[in-house]
Amino acid sequence: MRKISEQDFKKFHKSFPELRERYIKDINQKIIDIFNDKNKDETEKFWLAEEMIDEQSKILRRCLDGISRSRAFLYVMNMWYVGMLTGEDLKGYSPEFQQMVLELDNQS
Repeated sequence: MRKISEQDFKKFHKSFPELRERYIKDINQKIIDIFNDKNKDETEKFWLAEEMIDEQSKILRRCLDGISRSRAFLYVMNMWYVGMLTGEDLKGYSPEFQQMVLELDNQS
């Protein structure tokens, strides 16, 4: 498993709440949009929202549960793949960290 520098880990750990809250804010807005959809009946809205919440709760657990330094890069990549960590966010990290993320992303 790839290791990240102490400096990058500290930045990641510090930015973690902001990344989480920004992502959840976006998900909450999507759920609100489901409930505001005038083209769907209430039952359909309920089940669509439930499906999204279930799917997103799995993503959040995969991205947010139990972050440790030894597994940090795995969490970084999970967050990258779902859009919780963005290209703009990467700019605050070391060039080596950015390169690791982008190289692995290009391999997938």
